[in-house]
Amino acid sequence: MKNNLITLSLSVIFIFLVNFSSNAYEQFNFDITEIEIVENGNRFIGKKRGKITTNDGIVIDGDTFNYDKKNNIINVLGNVILKDNLKDYTLKTEGITYFKNEEKIITKDLTKIIVKSKYTFRSENVEFLRNENKFS
Repeated sequence: MKNNLITLSLSVIFIFLVNFSSNAYEQFNFDITEIEIVENGNRFIGKKRGKITTNDGIVIDGDTFNYDKKNNIINVLGNVILKDNLKDYTLKTEGITYFKNEEKIITKDLTKIIVKSKYTFRSENVEFLRNENKFS
């Protein structure tokens, strides 16, 4: 009985750890017209416009996507619109790099930022730290 209890406990812990680690990397959901998966599944290249959503309320529309699964970094180019539905802000720009592990977003070129649906800012090459709600 004691051995069965230990085996059951270890099995539950193992299942929890495997389930947690597999979900940790599946933070982006892709809805893209054409996608190419390369480097043994570690890089996703999306073409012909599409949408990416995250577990925490981010929606990114863009023309092309390049996702580095190992480093959890996504680059989006071409008519990019990033919306955070939870914190109520929108970024419109020509390109972004989203460092998911650091919760840092860097925009490329002219960027329009709409906060709380009523404040609008324009800038270039913006860095946004999501955890701190800080634009610079």
